Amino acid sequence: MGDYSEKYAKFKKQVVKRKKLLPMLIALQTILFGLFLAYHQGFLETRGAYIYLVSYLDDYAVSALLIALAVIYAAATLMNWRKTKRLFLVSLQFAWSLFFFSFLIREIAGYPNTAWVFILGLNLLIYFESRTGDY
Repeated sequence: MGDYSEKYAKFKKQVVKRKKLLPMLIALQTILFGLFLAYHQGFLETRGAYIYLVSYLDDYAVSALLIALAVIYAAATLMNWRKTKRLFLVSLQFAWSLFFFSFLIREIAGYPNTAWVFILGLNLLIYFESRTGDY
C-alpha cells in the first residue's frame, strides 16, 4: 500500500512541477467524452436541416479518434515530446471546435442544451494551454 501512495506522490509532484496539470485535464476530458460517445450511440440525432452536419459526430470511429488523440497527447506531455504535444493539442482543438459548433447549431435549431457552453470553456482552456504551455 505504501508503494502505491509513494508512486502517486511522485506522479503528483511531476504533474505540478512540470506544469502538466492542464494537459492532463484536457486529455482526461477528451478520453471521458470519447467513452461517452462510444457508450451513447445516436445521442446527437437531429431532425431537420442540420442532420448531416452533426449526426456523424457520435460514431464509434469519432469516439476512438478522440480517445487516441487524447492518449497520445497525454503520453507526449508525460514524455516531454514537445513537437508531438503541440501537434496533438492543435488536433484536439480542432476536434473540440467541431463539437462546439455542432452543439451550438443544435441549440440554434431548437434542441436546447448547455453542452456548447462547457465545450466552449474547454476550447478556451486548450487555447490558454497552447499560449502558456511548455512547447
